[in-house]
Amino acid sequence: APTGPTSQSGTDPTAATSTTTGGTVVSVDASATGTGTIDVATYPSDPTAAFEAGATYFDVAATSGSSFSQVQFSVCGLGSGDVVEWWNPAVRAWQPVSDATPVDSAGCTTVTVTDTTSPDLAELYGTIFAAGPLVSPPTGPTPAARSVPAIRATASQVCA
Repeated sequence: APTGPTSQSGTDPTAATSTTTGGTVVSVDASATGTGTIDVATYPSDPTAAFEAGATYFDVAATSGSSFSQVQFSVCGLGSGDVVEWWNPAVRAWQPVSDATPVDSAGCTTVTVTDTTSPDLAELYGTIFAAGPLVSPPTGPTPAARSVPAIRATASQVCA
């Protein structure tokens, strides 16, 4: 279960939390445009048992009945090359967020969630995020097909 949850309701709410991962304080600050409740919390360990060591796990959620046009959150305390990914339960895999800034010199990145991003606003109902080394499988060329010799046998050869 997530720890240290903070919640904020109202018009254009904001919420924040922080945790320590590997001796580094990582903070998550979220804000939403619209009306409703935004929740932010951290997990003490990987809730999916699929992410790399040294990652920070957190949850950014818009509660039922919220009407947001966007949710934006900043994650600080990251290293160069760290990424933010989200656990997509539909495919049971970590996936990169689609709208994140590169980690800046202060160790921060900003993620924007709208109706057209991945995840989108409808998926922001308790979505697990992770920040740290890349987890999603690298994309690239599909391995070349291998030629397999054909095996031919007649029914009499198989049954004999």
